[in-house]
Amino acid sequence: MSNCKLPPETDAALHGILAQIAQGTDAMAGKSKTKPRDGALKVVAALDEYGRTFDHPGWKKLHH
Repeated sequence: MSNCKLPPETDAALHGILAQIAQGTDAMAGKSKTKPRDGALKVVAALDEYGRTFDHPGWKKLHH
């Protein structure tokens, strides 16, 4: 995206995580053929991936 100020590699990683979250929330909202529960698991996995990828002080892994 043209308004991002992150280095390209970091920007790509973040946008990949955001895409997974969007897919998961679409499933939870019934906007895809994916089961809502599977959408929730996709969001949790994306948030855990965020925690592994980025140094975010105070970020805690979700327990599932």
